[in-house]
Amino acid sequence: MGAEGAVIAALIVSIVRPSHRIWPPGDISWTFWYYWGNVAITAVALATVGYADAGNFVFTGRLWTWIGGLLIVTGAAFAGWAGRTLQIHTTVGLEGELQTDGPYQYTRNPQLVGLSAVLVGVLFAVNSSYLVVGTLPVFAWIVVGAGTIPLLKERDGTAVPYIWTKQYYQNPSESN
Repeated sequence: MGAEGAVIAALIVSIVRPSHRIWPPGDISWTFWYYWGNVAITAVALATVGYADAGNFVFTGRLWTWIGGLLIVTGAAFAGWAGRTLQIHTTVGLEGELQTDGPYQYTRNPQLVGLSAVLVGVLFAVNSSYLVVGTLPVFAWIVVGAGTIPLLKERDGTAVPYIWTKQYYQNPSESN
């Protein structure tokens, strides 16, 4: 959970102190390696826990495996569509253009929406109590990550949708 906490702390710093932001890094610097190194550690740790504890929770039976598989496939497809739309350079947090086409017309963070579906699908399919506990900080990280949206507004002065709805941030000069 140390790596997960490090990512959440980086996101909180980025929201509270934009002048000291860690996410998005903007260029390849220590902030890029700090963020993505901790993401990689988290992914390997959760995969190991899930493998070691598979089948020890409440989601028993083929129905949960099928539901999990469906969520994994649809979530990965949606996140993949978003990644192709944004392109790898911008996906990893480097400078790029603000996207409003493709999945970005529905949500500001389609990769996070897709990742959320994948994670829930994995929880159903793997059926591991330890994995559920280990993944809780990842869901907090996703919610906190959505808080970086005001950074886009601040940088670009553009209205962008919230993560889950079609509601928009407004540029203060456009109000009233």
